[in-house]
Parts: sequence; structure tokens; C-alpha cells
Amino acid sequence: MSAKIPAVTPADDHASIDVAERISTAPLPTKRTLRLRQSLPLQALNAVKFGVRILLVSRADH
Repeated sequence: MSAKIPAVTPADDHASIDVAERISTAPLPTKRTLRLRQSLPLQALNAVKFGVRILLVSRADH
């Protein structure tokens, strides 16, 4: 026989309820913000900038 383990849902957790309430009252992003977040050229540029920054830090003589 196997014992049934009670399912724990996020609704059972008081911290999750607080987070859900805060998320529901958060401002929604504008259309421009969403467009910039989803722009593949912009994301590629940011990835290159981040890679260069990591490269410079790793090559720095400390």
C-alpha cells in the first residue's frame, strides 16, 4: 500500500498569496517596453555587450 501525499498548492502558502497580491497590483509594461524586450536585434546587441564586458573583466590584470 502506498500512502497518499497531500498536494501542496501555492494557494496554501501565505507567502505565495502575498506575492500574488503584489503582482496583481504591479504596473503593466507599456507597448514600447514589451516591443523592446522582445526585439531580437536588441537582445543580440545586449548579449554581445555582456560578452565583451565579461571578456574584459577576465583579461584584466589585478
